[in-house]
Amino acid sequence: MYTEPDNRTDGSKPFQVEGYPEEKRTSLRRWNIGAGILHFCQSIIQLVLALSVENFRDFKLPISTSFLGLQTAGDAQFLATQSRTLGNVQLGPLVFIFFFLSAFFHFLVVIPYFNEMYWDQINRGKNYFR
Repeated sequence: MYTEPDNRTDGSKPFQVEGYPEEKRTSLRRWNIGAGILHFCQSIIQLVLALSVENFRDFKLPISTSFLGLQTAGDAQFLATQSRTLGNVQLGPLVFIFFFLSAFFHFLVVIPYFNEMYWDQINRGKNYFR
């Protein structure tokens, strides 16, 4: 069990995390491999769709910004919200990157060196790989 250092002055109890049971590690490792394979397949499918299917390739969303700007109406000046479109972003390649990074980190945590780091963090109630 991991317990945070007790340096509280407000009288509250330190945060405690129960360690993940050893017998469940194998199951979680299999789930990470399975999820990695699934995300990798999804990333390849998404990349193919984003590059070949016209509806996926041409689908773009605008990126806009809103800010306060000084407006003049006659003799009065006031602040008003203004917006501007910065450009358009293709969504297909971004979805590919998301799935690919998900697959990468699922596979990374099953590599022995990173697996030990992963379990050390899990047992302390953290998950930097997420």
